[in-house]
Amino acid sequence: MPGPTRADRTRGRTARRWCADLTMGARFAFSGGREGLLRTALTALGVGLGVAVLLLAAAVPNALNAAAHRQSARSVVPVAEGTGPSDRSLLTVSSSSGYRELPLQGRILAAEGPHAPVPPGLSRLPGPGELAVSPALAELLSSPEGALLKARFPHLRITDTIGDEGLTHPGELLFYQGNDGLPRPGNGVERITAFGDHGTPFRASPLVVLIILVCCVAVLTPVAVFIATAVRFGGERRDRRLAALRLVGADRATTRRIAAGEALAGALCGLLTGAALFLAGRAPLAGLSLFGLGVFPSDTVPAGRAPQMSARLRAAPGVREAHGLVSGYADSVRHHRAMARTAPEDRDDPEPYPVTVAGCGTLRRLAHIGTCSDGDVFLSTDREASVPLPAPGTRLALDPVGSDNDHRAPAHWSVPRGARHTTAVSYGLAPDVTGIGVLATPGALDATLLRHPGLTVLLRLDPHAPDAIEHVRNAAARIAVGTAVFTSGDGTEDAITVFRHGLTAGAAAVLLLIGCGLLITALEQLRERARMLSALEALGTPRAVLGRSVLWQTALPVALGLALAVGCGVSLGALLLHMVDRPLRLDWSGILTLSGTAAAVILGVTALSLPLLWRLMRPDGLRTE
Repeated sequence: MPGPTRADRTRGRTARRWCADLTMGARFAFSGGREGLLRTALTALGVGLGVAVLLLAAAVPNALNAAAHRQSARSVVPVAEGTGPSDRSLLTVSSSSGYRELPLQGRILAAEGPHAPVPPGLSRLPGPGELAVSPALAELLSSPEGALLKARFPHLRITDTIGDEGLTHPGELLFYQGNDGLPRPGNGVERITAFGDHGTPFRASPLVVLIILVCCVAVLTPVAVFIATAVRFGGERRDRRLAALRLVGADRATTRRIAAGEALAGALCGLLTGAALFLAGRAPLAGLSLFGLGVFPSDTVPAGRAPQMSARLRAAPGVREAHGLVSGYADSVRHHRAMARTAPEDRDDPEPYPVTVAGCGTLRRLAHIGTCSDGDVFLSTDREASVPLPAPGTRLALDPVGSDNDHRAPAHWSVPRGARHTTAVSYGLAPDVTGIGVLATPGALDATLLRHPGLTVLLRLDPHAPDAIEHVRNAAARIAVGTAVFTSGDGTEDAITVFRHGLTAGAAAVLLLIGCGLLITALEQLRERARMLSALEALGTPRAVLGRSVLWQTALPVALGLALAVGCGVSLGALLLHMVDRPLRLDWSGILTLSGTAAAVILGVTALSLPLLWRLMRPDGLRTE
C-alpha cells in the first residue's frame, strides 16, 4: 500500500499550521487582559442578539403554522343543506364571548348518535350538564378572579380537561359544554359529522414574510453597529500585540490567521449566547396571543428553509343563507332583519337580499338616510356598490329559508317604487348589524312577517360600573344557548394596543442597545485623547467643562436621531392614515417614553464615562518614553 504523497504531507502541515494559528488567536481572546475579555464579551453579546433575532424570525412561520393547524383541526364544517340526523352527526353552536378583555371561546355540543365526532383534545363528548375546559380556564374558574365567570356556567360540572392538541396556545380560554336540547339547525346551530377543515394548509403570506424581514432589518441594524463598535474596543493593544508577532518572525498570513482566530472565538461564543437567548425567550411567548392565535414553546422551532414568497389564494366558500335577525337599542324601537328573495315566479334564479325593519332613529345609525318618516323604504349599499339590491317594484319572498323548513309558503312583499338609494355607515354597530340591504320602517313592512328572526340588542353601558359587560354576558348566557355578546371595536383596538406597546418596547430596547454602542465609542475616544485631556488639565481647564463636553458628545447624536425618527414617523403615519381615511392621533405616551429612554441613555453613558475621564486627566498622562 503506497504511503502518503508529498502533496498530502503538505496539506497536512498546512492544516496543522492553520489550527495552531487559530487556536493561538482564540487564546489571545480570553487571555488578552481585561480589555480583551471585555471585547470578546461584547462581541459575543452582539452576535448573540443577532442570532437570537434571526432564529426567532425563522421560527415565526412554523409557530403560526402550528397554531393555524390546531385551530383548523377543531373548526366545524356543516353538512350539506337538507342532510338529516344520523348516528355520526352532532349539533353544535358557537358560544364565544369574553371575560375582562380576555377572549373566551366555546361550543355547545349535542350528540345525535353514538358515533358523533369528538373535538381534538378530548377523549369523549361531554354529556348534558358537563363541561370540558382548557387548563387556563380551569385555573381561572378556581381562582377568586373567576368568581363572576363561574356564574356564567350554573349547574354545570367540570368533568374533563382539553389537551394541548385542541388548543392554539397554553393560555387559551376554551370550553365545550354538553347539551341535549339544541334546536334544529339554523340561527347558528349547525349539524356536522367531523371536526376539522381539511382545506389548503396555512402558509406564511408574502405580507407576513415582509413584516418579519422589516422587523429583522430594524433590529439587526443597531446590532451590527454594536458589533462593529465592540470589535474596535481595545484595538490599540491588539494592534501592538500583532505587531510584536510580526517582529518575532510571523509572516503576514500567520498574523491574519491569529487575528481571525481571536474574532472567531467571540463569534462562536455569540452563537452559543444566541442559542441560549432563543431557548430562554421561547417560554415567555406562551403567554402571548394576537387575533386568537398564540404559540406553544415547542412550536417555536426555526424553519429548515425560508418560506416561499408566493401568495396562496383560497376560494371563499359560498355564503350560507342566514335566518332572520332582530336587533335594536334598549332605549329605541327594535328593528327586525331577515333574508328575502325575489319571488320564484319573477326569476329562475332568485337573488337573496337582507331586509331590515326599524324606526328612523335606528336606521340613521345604520345608513346615511337623511330625512325619514314612518312608511319610508331605503335601498342601502356600501361605498363600492358591490352588494346587489332589488329594484323598486321588485316582489320579494320574505324569510324563504324558514318557510322551506316549515313547509309553508313565504309571505310576499313588494319594494315601493318610491324607495330611495343610500349608503351604509362605514363601521357597523356590531358584527351582525349592518346597514346594507333593504331598510324599511314599520309603516312600510310589518315585522311580524319575519317568522324566524335572530335577536340582536345594542346596549349602552355605564362606564363607571365595574364589570358591567360581564353581568350582561352572564344574563345573555341564561337566556338562550349560543348567545354571543360583542363590544364595539372587539379585537381591533386590542390588537392596535398590543402593536403600539410592542413597538414602544422594541424602540426602547434599540435605544438601550445604541446607548451601549455609544458608551464603547465614548470610552475608546477618551483613551485616544488621553494626552490631550492631561494637557487640558495641566492648563487649568475645569473638570466640569470636560464633563459637559462628554455629555454634549453623547446628547447631540441621540437628540438629532430621535428628532429625525419622530418627524419621519409622524409624517409617514399621517400619510398612511390619510390613505385609509382615518384621523391622526399622536401617541404622546409613546413619544414621551422614547424621549425619557433617550434621556436615560444620555445620562447613563455620561455617568459611566466620567470615571475614565477623571483617571485620564492625571498629569502622568503627559509622560512619554
